[in-house]
Amino acid sequence: MNLYNLFWIATGGALGSMLRFSIQYILPYSQNTFPKATFLTNIVASFIVGIISGLMSNKFPENAILKYFLLIGFCGGFSTFSTFILEIHQLNAQANFFTSFIYIFSSLTVATLALFLGLWLSKTILS
Repeated sequence: MNLYNLFWIATGGALGSMLRFSIQYILPYSQNTFPKATFLTNIVASFIVGIISGLMSNKFPENAILKYFLLIGFCGGFSTFSTFILEIHQLNAQANFFTSFIYIFSSLTVATLALFLGLWLSKTILS
C-alpha cells in the first residue's frame, strides 16, 4: 500500500459519501416508511461494483484507479450497509415487520441482480 493508492481511496470515498448524503437528503427517511434512499444507493453501488469488477477481470486487470478510486473508495463510501441495518432495526422497533421483510428481501435480491447485470454489461457491451 502506498500514498498514491490511499489518495485514490480517500478521494473516491469522499465523493461516494457526498453523493450518498445528497441522495439521502433528496429522499429523506422516516422510520415508518420504506427506506428508498438507502435501497437506491445500495442497488446503484452493487451495479457499479459489478461493472468495475467485470472490467478489471476482462479489460483492465491492473488499473489502480478503477480498483482504488471507484471500487474501494467510491463504492465503499457510497454504499450504506450500516444504514441498511439501522433502518431495519427502526422498522422493527415501529412494528413494521412486513415493510422490514420486504426491504431486506428486495435489497438482497435486487442488489444481487444489479451486480450480475453490471458484470454482464462489462463483459458483453463494454469489452
